[in-house]
Amino acid sequence: MSGDTHSTTLTADGRTLAWCEYGDPAAPPVLLFHGTPGSRLDRDPFDRPAVARVIAPDRPGYGHSSPQPGRRLTDWPADVLTIADALGLDTFSVVGISGGGPHALVCAAVLPADRLIRVGTICGLGPNDWPGVTEGMQPMNVMFNELALSDPAQVLAIGDAMADGLRADAAAFVAGTGADLPDVDRALMQNPAVQAMMVASMTEAVRQGGRAFAEEMIMFAHPWGFELSSIRVPVLLWHGTDDRNVPVSHARHIAEQVPTARLRILEGEGHMTLAMQHSSDFLVALLGDAADGSPD
Repeated sequence: MSGDTHSTTLTADGRTLAWCEYGDPAAPPVLLFHGTPGSRLDRDPFDRPAVARVIAPDRPGYGHSSPQPGRRLTDWPADVLTIADALGLDTFSVVGISGGGPHALVCAAVLPADRLIRVGTICGLGPNDWPGVTEGMQPMNVMFNELALSDPAQVLAIGDAMADGLRADAAAFVAGTGADLPDVDRALMQNPAVQAMMVASMTEAVRQGGRAFAEEMIMFAHPWGFELSSIRVPVLLWHGTDDRNVPVSHARHIAEQVPTARLRILEGEGHMTLAMQHSSDFLVALLGDAADGSPD
């Protein structure tokens, strides 16, 4: 998919929101929220038939979506409604992958129940307000979490450096991100289709620089602005036991806090394998009459 393939609309405050669509246009609509960093080009690298009409937006500052200075997590649901209204969607579901997980959960807490009908997260990040939040997490993510609290300016500088690295040699940069990952994720990242998708998505993610990524890392480490316990829409959580980007304890914590959550834990799956090899199965489960999986 070309990095220039997108549709756009304007928010009430004049910002541009961009997205791409794929899958079955006659199927139920699902807004898919990319990882951090990521872009609207985050998708199944194996081009398996999608069981949904997937609408994948760039969040503010990524790809072709305008920055939103001072953005808070609770600002995102209004952007989601803007896209849904532009597409004429009366009802829809949302799914967040990794750093898209908090963005899905805030929609579950804020959006009206007559519009948002189902919510899902795939290896989604949890809040930063409980003991052991970084236990089992790869060192780079632990560092980002600590700096987000102690030295946000340093996180912004790292975001700029990451953008420079991606622009200089995206393939080498993506290959270097797998050093601390479990064997299953490293093996998957050797697949040419996976490499091509990641290079395309991450290159697009830094089209405007690395600030959007850095600001999200800072935002995730601070209070999210809503309570998980307030969620009433059905939520389906999938997580792998071998995930080192976002440890499975995050999914367990979210499931304990969200009254409507159903959790499925996949044995032996990592962060990358869950997001890329099971996304189609997840959509089937999310959109089915009965959510697939119960608390483990």
